[in-house]
Amino acid sequence: MSKYHELTELKIIKINKSKTPNSLDYKVEAKVAICAEKVSLEKRSAGRFILATNVLNSEELTGE
Repeated sequence: MSKYHELTELKIIKINKSKTPNSLDYKVEAKVAICAEKVSLEKRSAGRFILATNVLNSEELTGE
């Protein structure tokens, strides 16, 4: 899976649809869940954006 997801409620079911005697078929059922602990850890370590300027006069600054 991915770094932030995990499989839960995993079920492996043997099914007999095979046409050859030496072959087995399986059906896999699972749910995908977000791994909240890993996501939370990444959010805490995420970078921050800082906007800086050398202009000290606030009247020179515009909202654009």
